Amino acid sequence: GGNLSQGTDPESDKFVGIDQPLINIVSAAYDWPQARMIFATAEPAGRYDFITTLAQGSREALRQELKNKLGLVGRTEMKDTDAMLLQVRNANARGVHPPIQDGYSYLSNHGDRHEIKWANKPLSEIASFLESGSPIPIIDQTAATRRCSIDIRWVESWGQDPEHRALQQVLLDQLGLELVP
Repeated sequence: GGNLSQGTDPESDKFVGIDQPLINIVSAAYDWPQARMIFATAEPAGRYDFITTLAQGSREALRQELKNKLGLVGRTEMKDTDAMLLQVRNANARGVHPPIQDGYSYLSNHGDRHEIKWANKPLSEIASFLESGSPIPIIDQTAATRRCSIDIRWVESWGQDPEHRALQQVLLDQLGLELVP
């Protein structure tokens, strides 16, 4: 359980987390997808509440708290690992619509019902939405810069579809995209 919310602006660095595992806090502090994070030792157990609402510098303040309270400091490095490639298979898919001049974008998970929706973003940005829930990195190879609106929904029970076949079918049918190992 627990809730994690980000400010309404997708570029916001304001977060509120209740009963969150440490990996979610590190992801918020460093703006890193969980699939690209590795702890030097086992991830510390425990769940935490946190809030970052400074006018600016919230991520830096959260990084300082992780260092001061838990002794954790992140750094980037190159590493060979398995990944999925996101590629265009059908550039004229039926679920890619002209952009709507609104400012919304979100990924929603309610039990086994999932939705990704946005009004005015390049199709290539779906890679970061997908990677936020993926155990392995997802590399965008769509080169899709044209802005569009999408609204995709699928049903997937946690642990019952480890290859995410339902999601892959929706990506292909509605957006013309495929994930390739």
